[in-house]
Amino acid sequence: MSRVLLSQTAISLQQRLLHREYWIGIILDRGLPILVPLLAWMSIFNYAKLNVLEGWTASEMGGYYVLAIFIATLSNTEFHRDISDMVHRGTLDQWLVRPLTFFQLSAGVILSRFLILLIPSSIILLISYFVAPTLPIFTLHAFLTGLVVLPLAILIFALLTTVVGLVSFWTVQIHATFALIMVILDFLGGLMLPLSLLPTFLQSLSAYLPLRFAISDPISAMLSSGTNLLPIVCGQLLWCTLLFLLASLLWTRGVRLYEAAGG
Repeated sequence: MSRVLLSQTAISLQQRLLHREYWIGIILDRGLPILVPLLAWMSIFNYAKLNVLEGWTASEMGGYYVLAIFIATLSNTEFHRDISDMVHRGTLDQWLVRPLTFFQLSAGVILSRFLILLIPSSIILLISYFVAPTLPIFTLHAFLTGLVVLPLAILIFALLTTVVGLVSFWTVQIHATFALIMVILDFLGGLMLPLSLLPTFLQSLSAYLPLRFAISDPISAMLSSGTNLLPIVCGQLLWCTLLFLLASLLWTRGVRLYEAAGG
């Protein structure tokens, strides 16, 4: 079974590599824009002659944005589009008759996308290193902490895009819905601003949403050597479990609806 899964991953990876515009667009869309927030925050600190802003130094703020864009790029699998297209075009049958389960097939597709996204993600780190080599993300602590918290952070994103994609069984257009959901969750997860810079009520609200444990908390842990990783990992595992159960429920009921409608 694992051999079949690896074969599925290789096929998905090959299909994406054949479409050069896919990952070239990702590189241009994610790799180059990292310079804008990085240089902007450096300019803000220099112009205002600030050493610290709400507990953040200039290098920490720069490192935060680099890691936020790194995580967002690495998790940008757009798997919800695949599910939506198969449901609305009536081509989901090919996933129903294969020897692998839905989640095994999904894992193969998402893993292939992840391997491709390593290219623009690496470019983000390289550009950041050449622009600001003293950022605190280029330390042994950040690397080792990232090995602990980043895999689960990426898994949260993968499960979230799967859940949103499965809503396609009950909706006509999922792309706008996904975009709206992700803008809200990204904002409250800390993609646009560190959560400490948000109003208090938004900080409290973010504690009950998944992307806090995929963006803000993992990044803070990588930047600070005194962070306790246990609450972060526990929160990540909790959200992974909840999203997996929700995806399982949506898939089971969605397939029944799909088959009842004749595909």
